[in-house]
Amino acid sequence: MRERYSMLRQEHKFFINTYDIPRLHNSLEVLMPLDPNCTDKKPYTLTSVYFDSYKDNDLHQKINGIRYREKYRLRFYGNDVNRAKFEIKRKNENTVEKVSVRLNSTEIKKILRCDYSSLKNYKELEYVAHRMMFLEYKPKTIVKYD
Repeated sequence: MRERYSMLRQEHKFFINTYDIPRLHNSLEVLMPLDPNCTDKKPYTLTSVYFDSYKDNDLHQKINGIRYREKYRLRFYGNDVNRAKFEIKRKNENTVEKVSVRLNSTEIKKILRCDYSSLKNYKELEYVAHRMMFLEYKPKTIVKYD
């Protein structure tokens, strides 16, 4: 069975002074375990490919401060482009729900070519496949960071 999960979390963003980063890192390190993708306490690369409609509906919802919105992305961990998760991120005020399904390399290649038919194989993604096809979603933005 494929890895699938859904999670809810509160998301709050703060600006911090660059000089405070080492102190905050040391304080939080005691409270928060490292991500399982982090080996030898070293950072790893995250790459997200975000999709949007041909009219940039998702972007305009964010700019206009729409309180409930969702976005779709493929997320890659490290340098393995043959393993990714397709994620739906739903935001309602400060609460974020993330639905995530691990995909195989064939499904990833199809999605990157704007063929969303393989998403219909997952109950929780079936409506997303229809929406992405109807609104002509395509890859729009790549965000990469360690």
